[in-house]
Amino acid sequence: EEENRWATERLPLPHGLIFVMFIPESVGKTEELRKVVPKQVSLTDAVYNMSRLAWFINALNTGKVENFREGLGDRLHQPYRAAAVHKHLNPMMKAAYEAGAHGAYLSGSGPVVMAITSGGAGDYFTQAQEHSPDIKVARAMSKVAKELDIAGKVYITHPTNTGGVIVSADPPYSNELVEFNGGT
Repeated sequence: EEENRWATERLPLPHGLIFVMFIPESVGKTEELRKVVPKQVSLTDAVYNMSRLAWFINALNTGKVENFREGLGDRLHQPYRAAAVHKHLNPMMKAAYEAGAHGAYLSGSGPVVMAITSGGAGDYFTQAQEHSPDIKVARAMSKVAKELDIAGKVYITHPTNTGGVIVSADPPYSNELVEFNGGT
């Protein structure tokens, strides 16, 4: 029974992380994107990915953002999806790193490219945006999108420890016994 259960644990996030994501207008179907990934991989590539995952978790636990790049290395899906479908992935990741990102990766099966920066503290809107790492990375990612003629938007966001939040539900979960957040 235990082998069929998911086990999860919340990881600490270093203070001040900022996520910059490029979301293309066109999105492929996950079932189609799975077809470009090999069903079997070499032991070397599997061990590489497992070691990168351990490295990334350690970087999160220790707050060593400089280790994110190494920890986000991938040989199991990104190279295949970049070659077959997401031509923007490698140039966009390269641009994000050159602009100062600590990490960059294909989010899920794509097409979203996510970059991680740091330096977010205090009131975001009062900071000199032209010098902030997230703005530099956002500009670099936008430039690549424009050069490759890929329509989309760049978003900047911050991680949260609260997880998913239901903002509306139909029918609502709330009833005469209990009121959930926002009356959902």
